[in-house]
Amino acid sequence: MSVIIPPELDLADFVPKRRAISNVTKAKEAIVTTVEDHGYDNVTFVRLHVLPPNPMVLDTVKAQILEIIDTKNFRTDVDTSTQYDYADPTFPPPFTASHVVPITGTVKNIAGPLV
Repeated sequence: MSVIIPPELDLADFVPKRRAISNVTKAKEAIVTTVEDHGYDNVTFVRLHVLPPNPMVLDTVKAQILEIIDTKNFRTDVDTSTQYDYADPTFPPPFTASHVVPITGTVKNIAGPLV
């Protein structure tokens, strides 16, 4: 089943966006590092997708953002202290790359209003 998106509603125009993850710390309050600026200044909750073969598995874990550290790092309420260390697998390649998806916050359409 596919979803047809009208050309005037380009999902790439909406912020905040899903971002690729480059690291998740092993801590009581895990710090997530994104590959590019996350832009999550108004986001309260995100969903973490870190799947095998990554040794640290966070399969659709809902996380509350406790602190925005900088443009690529934020602290969460997820306890990863008992997990294996985060490591991007080189082989076998992951079917789905590690990423974070904002699930609350203010959605803005940067393209402007539909006419």
